[in-house]
Amino acid sequence: MKLKKILLIVLAVVLLVAIGVGIWSLASRNSTSSEQKTIRNVNVRSLDGDDEKKLGTIIYAGAKKDGDLKTNDKNQTINLITTDSVDGAFNIYYQDILNRYKNYAVSKKTITKDDALDKQARVIVCAGQTGSITITIWANQGGLSHIEILTTEDFK
Repeated sequence: MKLKKILLIVLAVVLLVAIGVGIWSLASRNSTSSEQKTIRNVNVRSLDGDDEKKLGTIIYAGAKKDGDLKTNDKNQTINLITTDSVDGAFNIYYQDILNRYKNYAVSKKTITKDDALDKQARVIVCAGQTGSITITIWANQGGLSHIEILTTEDFK
């Protein structure tokens, strides 16, 4: 009889813990999505100059242009170089894109890039109503971070 009561108590405790973990898991998911909505409520500065307006995003502060803005096959592309870290540049661009295009789908991923340090680059893609902005950021062996911004001509 005592063994039966102990087993019922242990079963009840395990059941309560499982329910608690389930509730915590649901609460964590909800706070993450509301956190993402909060992130998108930041006002960003207006785009300055022709290059920024054509690209639809900022030119990273302190970065040097590696050539001019190129337009070909209905795309605008610019390459930048900075001494800042890949993570630093990535976070600035991610926040700019999230907040500038609040109603657009924005994704981020890591890709393989042969000329990158550790063969990895970080990518942000903003899918517009038409077209897209793709920002690829990677480090090289010399300690510099490269930023490539490609905006399709039909991005809206």
